[in-house]
Amino acid sequence: MTDVRQTHDGRMTDVRQTHDGRMTDVQQTHDGRMTDVQQTHDGRMTDVRQTHDGRMTDVQQTHDGRMTDVRQTHDGRMTDVQQTHDGRMTDVRQTHDGRMTNVRQTHDGRMTDVRQTHDGGMTDVQ
Repeated sequence: MTDVRQTHDGRMTDVRQTHDGRMTDVQQTHDGRMTDVQQTHDGRMTDVRQTHDGRMTDVQQTHDGRMTDVRQTHDGRMTDVQQTHDGRMTDVRQTHDGRMTNVRQTHDGRMTDVRQTHDGGMTDVQ
């Protein structure tokens, strides 16, 4: 089933049922790009939208209600930008060798790069 309706500002919204019975809301953003808001398997909302350069961004709500932005970098690797418990942003990205790097903003606004060393321990490079 597909339900196409007009929003309050005249844009179109396409609400359709996915193959597993969940609802998907595909709507047009103010700049004409498409946004796909869908319900995940645990009932939380996921907003998959197209960025200005055509890559996909997945903004989803974490289990504690904070927002996570998973986006594809220019080289196809995934970057996870999420809000920490104190409202600052954390950028968790995959390095060229597949290990994870955690770039975060310190209390004084400087950037800290916490990465995993080859033996599994954590290193804080700032």
